[in-house]
Amino acid sequence: MMKNLNNFIFSFLINIFVFIIILYNIWFRYLRPRLTKNIPFHLSLLTLISLSIICLSFIFIIKRIIKPKPDSITQTVIIPSIIRDHSAIIEAYRESISYLDNLFRNLLIVKKTINMFAAPLRFLFWERSVNTRLMVYFCIMFLPKIFIALIFFIDVFIISKISLFYMVIPLGLIPLAFSYLIHCIRESLESHLQFLEEYYEVDIIRLRENPEFDTLEFMHPDGDFKYSIRNFLDMQVFSSHQELIYKCTIRWNVVFKYFPEIMGDINDIDKEHKDIMEKDFYKFMPIARDMYNFLCKYDLLLQRFETTVIAVMARNVTVIILGIYLIGWLYIVLISLPSFHLTDFDLKFLKDFQMKLNPFSDINNE
Repeated sequence: MMKNLNNFIFSFLINIFVFIIILYNIWFRYLRPRLTKNIPFHLSLLTLISLSIICLSFIFIIKRIIKPKPDSITQTVIIPSIIRDHSAIIEAYRESISYLDNLFRNLLIVKKTINMFAAPLRFLFWERSVNTRLMVYFCIMFLPKIFIALIFFIDVFIISKISLFYMVIPLGLIPLAFSYLIHCIRESLESHLQFLEEYYEVDIIRLRENPEFDTLEFMHPDGDFKYSIRNFLDMQVFSSHQELIYKCTIRWNVVFKYFPEIMGDINDIDKEHKDIMEKDFYKFMPIARDMYNFLCKYDLLLQRFETTVIAVMARNVTVIILGIYLIGWLYIVLISLPSFHLTDFDLKFLKDFQMKLNPFSDINNE
């Protein structure tokens, strides 16, 4: 078992290393060298338009965060109309994204990685206090953004060259990667539950280590302690993760899967056959339980996050981060205006734009 674990860890690290190498080559060798670095920029028309769109976008986002508006005609009429008119394109796009998502999540290394994260995340969000969990969530979702914004500020106002910002900007993928990990865990949990519910049930042995506090017999005086997989997971959330002990109860579906020739009472099946049929239960049930407990605590954490002072702090931090970017890009535009010029590409763009506005403007008058 230890050898298999070492092989998996080695394979996982190799895949992560290869993935990092690919990102390095794409970003640092092909994209980053083509980005403008020196401040002030050599401002062309399209560069000015791009920077103006960036600044206006930051202004719009900050305004919406500080003063959220009720649903406007854009949200209630225009956007639904666009979605309705382009429903086929949107559905095709959604199906493509869903296909790529399923293809990625069904890779063996990805499945093993998701299962590997279940226990550490459960421990981090289950065994720790609420304040600790809130701070962990805040650090994962906001600390990379704060760090990148500070580097951008240093580049623009101190170094006068955007170089470090381009190096650390991939750190902005950390919140996105964490959100995608949560999505993968939810999908993987549902897959595990469908499999387990088809073949197994759970028989609870005890809820508490101390018999005086074990309320199992009080809850079930008839002595029937069997639960479906989902009911068991719902119930065990309120019990200690370590103290609760359970065992597998097989269903006829798993008997038909492994030994279709077996007939009679399911309780009369010998231990050797039961061990073979129960191996998947003891393989996937602890993983499903870790995932379920983590997601329960995580969802409660998000609800609590929205109702605590940390939510206000997160909103203020977001506004400050966006404000840093807005001030930085406005500063770049202002000091770059003296270098504004029209390139050949800009002139061609203006000519084509004029032709679209007035297609007869280029016809010679006789």
